[in-house]
Amino acid sequence: MAVTQTALTPGTDNTNASTSTTASVTPAVNELVLFAVNVDFTVQQASAPAVTATFNGTGLTFVEIARKEFWPISSDWWNTIYLFRAMGSAITGGTITINAGALTMDTCTWELSSFAGVDTSGTHGSGAIVQSATANGASVSTLTVTLAPFVSANNAAFGAFGAGHTGGSARTYTPGTGFTEIYDTGSEYAYSQTEWRNDNDTSVDTTLSASTSGVGGIAVEIKAAAAGRTTKNTRSWPLGNHVGFGFRLPT
Repeated sequence: MAVTQTALTPGTDNTNASTSTTASVTPAVNELVLFAVNVDFTVQQASAPAVTATFNGTGLTFVEIARKEFWPISSDWWNTIYLFRAMGSAITGGTITINAGALTMDTCTWELSSFAGVDTSGTHGSGAIVQSATANGASVSTLTVTLAPFVSANNAAFGAFGAGHTGGSARTYTPGTGFTEIYDTGSEYAYSQTEWRNDNDTSVDTTLSASTSGVGGIAVEIKAAAAGRTTKNTRSWPLGNHVGFGFRLPT
């Protein structure tokens, strides 16, 4: 079964707070929901801090797939990009709250999308994620996140990218060859992009409109649902001088 994609909502918040909230969404049931978040913190971090994503409707629990710090200043970091997954069989609409706990987010951007035709096993979309990988770079305008060889030709590739300090100038993205851009959004100190393609590509890449202090990326292999099987019974049993199914009544 082919994987298909639906864009749900992007957003940006630069109000300097510990939480940000998305627009209300109602993802379709039994679809893989991917939520990419790029956070610029007001204080440098020695490592990528924990951030949570909570659905304020019912039927979805967001679980972190990966996170990657970027925009290095000496040994510390200003930005981290996060990727969360979710899936539900009964969903009512609601917003999503991004929570940085005791930390303050100077700028927070997010991009939410969903994928149909995926493996629905496991919990919270775990069966639909085969693998993930991360990468970052300093003073660059391109970034490639490299995945291992795909386990099936039917699986899809997805990438989430974040740029940090840009000297006050906005950045836009050009998706890698063969990829379709889902969203390109941001402001101030966080500019983000998500992209995908419904086949295999181990080099998930993007190009920015100009070099920037730091870029981070997360890529995943999305597992397609198994193709349905049709079983045909061709066996027959002899009944007297006839061949067929069923029973012959005595005379």
